[in-house]
Amino acid sequence: MTVPGKVSILICTLNRGELSVRAVRSALAQTYPNLEVLVSDDASTDDTLERLRQIDDPRLRLFSQETRLGIIQNPDFALRQATGEFYIGMGDDDVLMPTAIEKMMAEFNRPPYTRGVRSVEFG
Repeated sequence: MTVPGKVSILICTLNRGELSVRAVRSALAQTYPNLEVLVSDDASTDDTLERLRQIDDPRLRLFSQETRLGIIQNPDFALRQATGEFYIGMGDDDVLMPTAIEKMMAEFNRPPYTRGVRSVEFG
């Protein structure tokens, strides 16, 4: 597989420690090799940050807001931190199948004349 570019996976969270850890682990388990996972914690008051800090992976970038940014500004903040050529937003309660990003990015390797309207399963 030709790797077309770096993918930034953006996850915003607030007080959802267990769920956000599950989401981050599924993002880091991708078969697509060129990615980063950015988590922006919107001033959680529970153990979300402590749980996320236990994940030891150089592809994970964790940001902690001191005051709430909210549903619009927190994702915007995360996007501004991204270094990838492509990005995907992911809910803190979502789980990606291991080949999801690889399948999405494979579409960028297809010549334009072979692209058409068709269904692609990412699961």
